Amino acid sequence: MHPWADMRHRTVAALAALHVGIEPVLLALLVENGAVAPADVGWVMGAGQIGMTGGAMLCWAVSGAAGRPAAIAAAALALAASIGLALAPSPAAAMVARALLGAGMGLLLARANAAAARDRPHRAIGTIVLLQQLLASVVMVVLPVMAAWRDARFALAALAVVPLIAGGLLLSAPARRAPTVTPLPPDPAPPGGAMTAHLIALAMMLVPTVMIWSYLGLAGTAAGLDAHAAELAIAGASLASIPAGLIAALRPPRQAAARTTAICGVAMLAPMLLPPGGGLLPYLAAMAAFNAGTTIATIRLGGWAMAGCGTARERRLVTLGQCAAMAAGGPFGALAIRGGGLPGLTALAMMAVAGAVVLLMPLRAGRARRFSRA
Repeated sequence: MHPWADMRHRTVAALAALHVGIEPVLLALLVENGAVAPADVGWVMGAGQIGMTGGAMLCWAVSGAAGRPAAIAAAALALAASIGLALAPSPAAAMVARALLGAGMGLLLARANAAAARDRPHRAIGTIVLLQQLLASVVMVVLPVMAAWRDARFALAALAVVPLIAGGLLLSAPARRAPTVTPLPPDPAPPGGAMTAHLIALAMMLVPTVMIWSYLGLAGTAAGLDAHAAELAIAGASLASIPAGLIAALRPPRQAAARTTAICGVAMLAPMLLPPGGGLLPYLAAMAAFNAGTTIATIRLGGWAMAGCGTARERRLVTLGQCAAMAAGGPFGALAIRGGGLPGLTALAMMAVAGAVVLLMPLRAGRARRFSRA
């Protein structure tokens, strides 16, 4: 693949996943705008995740949906839905707009991920995750400033630039095939059948990731922090995902998949395992471990799953599984909290991580050969 085409796909994928990374600020702006009550933000977030899953499913199930015209149409739909979200007068309207925005972005994400991960999937997925995190960090700082400068509706409307840029990148792609270049050495591919195991393991790690992410504030309160201090700690510790993503993107995997998943799983569970009243510093350390662990797990398991795919359609299935797992994480977390509070959520998350590790233990293809060129 031509380098510029490869970077175009990675950028579109990062833009398509951006709204997931800025969801807390987006929902806060919707509440400030008066369209959504605080009690309804979960419904809006769920609508967006379901929409992304639907868009990714369409891209996987319908061959024509993976083409360039369909992708441009998806970007146009996302642009219209983004503007509609800023103008939404009620929670129902916000849910519809967020679902349509998610559908357009889900299709773009599945298409761009599949194209970018054709060669060197670990580096491709790592670059996409890293770029998405960097963009999300900037946007989450800029949006509140824009809202304070004008109002929440103005800040929400400014988000329409995200699908606009994605559509512009798609339109800028040449219609003819780009000239070929000498490919880099491929990532080590798992043997046949391992793609399914890595995809299921990825889903089993993403579900508890979303579960824990949804209740990090509650975990901070249990550790003895007030709500404001917990929010600041969550925002600050999120920066730990950037060096973790950079390392995972630039270096090929060195450990077996089961060992990598176990280490990342322990890091992911750290905020749930804090002693009551532990205070700020342990909570910050646990949050940094959570962000680093989830980032590396997403990149590594996503890269292994992509490496086991033989076609672009199979690579789109990996993105579909990722979107579906993230959509399921919220309801599973709510059920766990209702049934057993934070201990119940922790127990369910531990079972999911353990299941992923056990599933991957028979596989030995997760251990990468050492390349002189990463």
